[in-house]
Amino acid sequence: SHRLRAVALLMAVVLVVSLGYGAGTPLLPLYVKQFVGSAAPAALAWHVGAVGGAYTFALFVFAPLWGRASDRRGRNIALAGGFGIFLVGGVASALAPNLAAAYAARVLAGAGAAAVMPAAQAYIADFSAPVARSRRFVLLGSASFVGFLAGPMIGNWLAGPVMNVSAGIMPAMVNWPWLAVAAVGFPVLLLVPLWIKAQTTTARPTPPKATSVVRARFVRASMLL
Repeated sequence: SHRLRAVALLMAVVLVVSLGYGAGTPLLPLYVKQFVGSAAPAALAWHVGAVGGAYTFALFVFAPLWGRASDRRGRNIALAGGFGIFLVGGVASALAPNLAAAYAARVLAGAGAAAVMPAAQAYIADFSAPVARSRRFVLLGSASFVGFLAGPMIGNWLAGPVMNVSAGIMPAMVNWPWLAVAAVGFPVLLLVPLWIKAQTTTARPTPPKATSVVRARFVRASMLL
């Protein structure tokens, strides 16, 4: 049925995004070292943290914007747009010629990834009864968790050690995981407009003003945390 296909596709999208993040994380020191060369260890460590943080900061900034866009423009547009931007950001990360480009690519990937979970959860909420919705949310969370666990192992394998590749060419191979994730992700992206219907938020009763104020405070506190 449409709903089963949609949930399966959403799980695949979430899995690819989690793989893309996890696969590159343990290789960030080697990735950054390509650009900073023989810089002081402190500078290398700072850029490793900052390049990784650029991705997660973009998630924080763009997730609310994508959530609003999915309400106004449709879940399928937000999901396809965000997922596509994430994949382009991964390819750009792999092909970055310098450190500035690497930062920009990680921000781009994070900005795209920020759309995936809000749009996926909203789409499921639109057509699911409460019990089914909770179960499908768990499936999305499980797909994300599997990606985070498997990503580092896959990234390390692709980068060379398990393939008996000389460590001397390792710096060039740290780009492979992001390219591999993009190769898997682009066919999944093509299915999004086919399996995810154009759907915007359904009309719901306007909550009492007091409840809206409490909810707004809760959202602001959550964002601050």
